[in-house]
Formats: sequence, C-alpha cells, structure tokens
Amino acid sequence: MSYYLAPSLKQLRDEIDAAHPGRDKKSDGWVGDISHQARKSDHNPDYASGGVVRAIDVDISDIDVNKLMAVLKNDSRVNYFIYNHSIYGASSFAKRRYTGSNPHVQHIHVSIKHSKSAERAGAWGYSGGSVKPVGNTKPKPKPAKAKGTDENKSIQTALKTMGLKVGVIDGVNGPMQKAAVKAFQKHHNLVQDGNWGPVTQKAFTLNKAVQKALRDEGYTKQTVDGYYGDQTAANVRD
Repeated sequence: MSYYLAPSLKQLRDEIDAAHPGRDKKSDGWVGDISHQARKSDHNPDYASGGVVRAIDVDISDIDVNKLMAVLKNDSRVNYFIYNHSIYGASSFAKRRYTGSNPHVQHIHVSIKHSKSAERAGAWGYSGGSVKPVGNTKPKPKPAKAKGTDENKSIQTALKTMGLKVGVIDGVNGPMQKAAVKAFQKHHNLVQDGNWGPVTQKAFTLNKAVQKALRDEGYTKQTVDGYYGDQTAANVRD
C-alpha cells in the first residue's frame, strides 16, 4: 500500500518554504526510516487509516523558530512538537524536558492529531502576517524613569528665572537643563560642559551678590537672578 504526507503538514512545509526560499533542508524529513519503523512513531505510515504520515521534521537553520512554535501553539491540528531537548504537548503546550535519544537541536519535529480534521489542509499563518512570540519569551523591560533631585530643581528654577529654557521643573538633569547651563556658562566665559559645578555656582553666587548690592544702593529695578546681563552691566557702570 502507498503512503502519503498529511495535507495539513504538506501545507505547513510549503508555507515555510515560501517564507524562506533556498532554506537548508538537510534535517528535513517525514516518512520514518528503519529506526522509526522499529517503534511506534507518527513518522510511520498509518496503513489502517490509508497510509497517512502525521509528522514532519523541519530544519531550523534558516527559519524563524520562535514564529513557527507560536504558529504551532495556535493551531488545533497540532498534537505535539519537539525542539531543543523539550517537548510541547497539545493540552496546554507547556514545555517539558524531552529525554529521547534524538535531542532535536537541528530540526523541529511536528506531529498532528490522529483525526481527519487534523489532516485537512488549511492556512497555518507562517508565511504571512505577524504572530505573537512563544509564551516563554520575556518582554524587554522598559527603561527606568530618571529620578529628579531637589538640587536640580533649584538649578532649574534659577535658570528659568534668568529667562533660560529648562522645560518642566522636574529635578531631572536632562538635555534642556544641560543646554541652559551651557548658555549660562557661555555668557559668563566659563567652560561649557553643561554641568553645574563649583565654578558655575561661584559665578552665579557672585552675580547675585553684585545685583543685591546694586538693589541696596537704590537701583530698585535691578533684578537679582544671578545672570550678569545688560541691566546689571549698565548699573555697575553707572
């Protein structure tokens, strides 16, 4: 009696071939060899059901294994599959250790259920569209949100009072704060590194002292913001 590969598995193989033209097929297979014939295996033709073969092996060299595993988990025709020392059963496809002689590291084994409905051809969804990754892949953690400090809030408030753009007063030393600090440093002929260090703080403190002294001397419109601008320069010359 002749034998044949279940149409559903033929279609799965065709979809994989269409998605990966020229893929490596060295570890592909479907009908059982002598070692399979000596034991119960879905690779052996089931002559009682017309000679159907209900299993294929697919070489994993050039395919998207995670996508294939996700496709298999989402299809009710699948009985189980084996890959990389692990077997995934159809009840919940929970991962269990596989202790068979072949660890299935070069190919993935797929067996369908022993039913006519499992043999029927129908799209698997491998060759087109997006598929969710298999359940045991962990999502990438979101980057931690930077925490603000009271010191940076004070610096941002001071820079904003000078008329420099710092964005939201959140205490986070981000790009806008660094740009504002650089603008202050450039105006006061300091090294423009964007960091509010001792030298920058000293210039700011001295400026405020001069401005406060001018205010005390009767320059009532003098702002005390630590920025040595045109107003401060004019009042000093007066």
